Amino acid sequence: MDDPEQLERLRAGLMPFQLVKYFSFTSLGVILIFTLFLSLIISKQSRNVMLDQSEAYSLLLAENLNQQVFRGFVLPTVVRYGKIALSNPEQFQRLDRIIRNATASMKMEAVTIYDSNVNIISYSTNAEYVGKKNMGGIEYEKALKGEPNSQIVSSGTFLSFLPGTRDVSFRMKTFIPFRQVHEDASAEGQIMGVIEITQDLSREYEAIIRLQWRIILVSSIVMAILFLVLLVIVSRAGKIMGQRVRERLSLEEKLSEAQRLAHLGTMVATVSHEIKSPLGIVRSTAEILMKRLEKVAPGNEHLAEIIIS
Repeated sequence: MDDPEQLERLRAGLMPFQLVKYFSFTSLGVILIFTLFLSLIISKQSRNVMLDQSEAYSLLLAENLNQQVFRGFVLPTVVRYGKIALSNPEQFQRLDRIIRNATASMKMEAVTIYDSNVNIISYSTNAEYVGKKNMGGIEYEKALKGEPNSQIVSSGTFLSFLPGTRDVSFRMKTFIPFRQVHEDASAEGQIMGVIEITQDLSREYEAIIRLQWRIILVSSIVMAILFLVLLVIVSRAGKIMGQRVRERLSLEEKLSEAQRLAHLGTMVATVSHEIKSPLGIVRSTAEILMKRLEKVAPGNEHLAEIIIS
């Protein structure tokens, strides 16, 4: 098998199997990449579902707050004091009590109410924000026009679970117009301010990231197992294919050798025939001569026997 020609023939015999092996490993790589993309798509879809559900929850909570604050605070305060002035500690405490009672069992982090005339925080469950200006941004302006909207404030990424990275923080702020409530309980009256509801969705977002990591981890383990199994199969198949190719080449060599020997035998037989033909003529001529010598010159037959011998 040290002959270059034989090695080339061996490689040619194994070429189809090499192509199958190449496509098998390439397919594994493609499947792994596809799995990574699939995990990203699943996590993104889960994130969108979480945001949609959280926003719907905030809108429902805001509508309930609108009803309770207007009926439980605005109307009684206007009747009693003639106007709303949250700088009055009694009014502020009453509003704070109503909001905290309404949101006691609700899944939320903070409630903030903005003034309708100026972008200033009139009330917040986080007392340090009360009185601050220009905290609403574009979302506040949209809500004043009657357009509920949401803002995502987040930090951390897919790699946040690695050591030395920032913790995941994911909050959704939903801005809803605070309206007057009609007698039929519909909140379609004049806009009196803007309600901002903040939800801390960090745990939910962490769960999505964990899901993404689990998908990648499980997929990687499955791909690794498939790779090892395929590697063993390919290795054994390669040995079997190599052995069969070598056996085939050996048989071809033996067949070629047999053909050469047969051809050589044919040549020898032909040459032998060509040599024996003149000798046969000489022998037959000598026999005829010996018969004639017996008749013409008896006693000289040994001359013909010398020729025949």
